[in-house]
Amino acid sequence: MLFNYAVNYQGLTAKRELDAIRFTDAMAKGGTLELIHVDTGFTFQTIKLTPGFVPATEPDLIKLIEKVALIQSKACVPIIIPEASESEKEIFSAKDVDIAFETAQKMETGRAILNVAHWQTAVDLALAKKLVDLFDKGEPVSLSFSFEDETVTIFGMEIHLGMVVLTCERTTMADEDLKALKEAVAANQERSILVRFTPSEGSPMLAHYPAWLPTDQRDFLVGQLDRAATEAGRVIPELSKYSDKEE
Repeated sequence: MLFNYAVNYQGLTAKRELDAIRFTDAMAKGGTLELIHVDTGFTFQTIKLTPGFVPATEPDLIKLIEKVALIQSKACVPIIIPEASESEKEIFSAKDVDIAFETAQKMETGRAILNVAHWQTAVDLALAKKLVDLFDKGEPVSLSFSFEDETVTIFGMEIHLGMVVLTCERTTMADEDLKALKEAVAANQERSILVRFTPSEGSPMLAHYPAWLPTDQRDFLVGQLDRAATEAGRVIPELSKYSDKEE
């Protein structure tokens, strides 16, 4: 029997492509392929396959497709894996790969560690006064804050990760930043005041994603965040952005 095998991945979602890759890799290992009639279950052909008859898929590509399929399943958004054109040397950029792996990790664990040089947020005058009192003591402060939704783009599809709660247990404020904050407070600045924070050395920013945490952990985190809003010495400003992400 003359046997040819080919797969057209164009237009496939991540799950379909992952199924095709796994089947192809099983064939690449060699063995016996049975062709079975779908209605009766009768075997009408058995083919011996030599190892290497079908080329195996690159392991790194399999890992990537697995992560994208996981994201697709959890986010309930169909993601189509792009194919390289003849003019392209690589199918995926390093940025695409990094975003896919980072997003899958957030969805699998509900957590992430962010190494940032500093971050900024806009606060009103009342909160600015509280921040001056906290940081004027010259000691690191424990900060917690949140924003409603984090979105990422995976191969052209927008993925919503939901609410993000960020904490930094040892946060400081540079002298020039504290001075600028005091000046804004002294001037009774009515418009939003931009404040910059700096984590102490060895104190990363921890990101928690309640939507992807186990129920008990999610409930505990949200409850803790609510209580923290009224505790003395703890502030929960609304995050606008963080910057200068370290390599």
